[in-house]
Amino acid sequence: MALFGTAVIYGGNYIVARGVMVNGLIGPNAFIGMRAVSAVILFFLFHGIQNPFSGKDHIRLMLCGLTGIAINQLFFFNGLKLSGPIQSALIMTTTPVLVYLLSMIFVGAVWKLHKGIGIICGLFGAILIIIQKNSGHFENALLGNIMIFINALSYAIYLIIAKPLMSKYPPTQVLKFVFLYGLMIVLPFAIPQAGQIDWSRFDRNSILAVCYVILLTTYLAYRFNGFALSKVNSTVVSIYLYLQPLVATIFSVSLGIEKMTLVKSVAAALILVSILLVSTDKLSFWRRFFRP
Repeated sequence: MALFGTAVIYGGNYIVARGVMVNGLIGPNAFIGMRAVSAVILFFLFHGIQNPFSGKDHIRLMLCGLTGIAINQLFFFNGLKLSGPIQSALIMTTTPVLVYLLSMIFVGAVWKLHKGIGIICGLFGAILIIIQKNSGHFENALLGNIMIFINALSYAIYLIIAKPLMSKYPPTQVLKFVFLYGLMIVLPFAIPQAGQIDWSRFDRNSILAVCYVILLTTYLAYRFNGFALSKVNSTVVSIYLYLQPLVATIFSVSLGIEKMTLVKSVAAALILVSILLVSTDKLSFWRRFFRP
């Protein structure tokens, strides 16, 4: 339930956050700064100032702040401003594949042929999306798609290194310091753009959009995700990302922001197949599935 809620919130965020940035109301870096500041205030306000972590834990927390907040969010918001919601959401669904690939390299996950095929399918699907021409009015879809992929890679790393902390400590305590360290890294990028915000241009819808990003996408979604990481492994958490393109596509096509093309459909199919292959532990499942 928590993972499903997170996927729906993030799916809507592709439309809501992009609209505010494309209209020139808030720069991507300033938006991230607002998110990080708000998250630190909310987490410390509602969940106390306890520090149950050792010095070694704080090193891991710093890495979580770097990968899960700073790199992840800076590349995501800057990429989203340049590209389209559907493309961005589809590229993000490569995260489960990246999680498995990185887990195999660094954590010792066992290599299996069908999962290897899944990795190839997922990466090929992502490449199809990244290199395609614009299918809407976007500033620079290619650069934006590359940024989104770097964001997906960074988020995959975050899921792996945050899992031990989420299993050992209350997720809210972990997230407090993840956002605090992330804020320290983000601030130098956010402050210059924050000074350029013209608040007089904000109407009711713009204010609601900012509240959506700060309260739902930042605080609530990270709480849901942290809770899920304390209960299931990082690969399962990442699998739910594939729901995001569905939500983003429904909103994006309905609002006329982006079109669902044949290339995107093929890429989406490849990514879906990759997720199914990577998330299945035994090849016997597929033999039973295709058996006459």
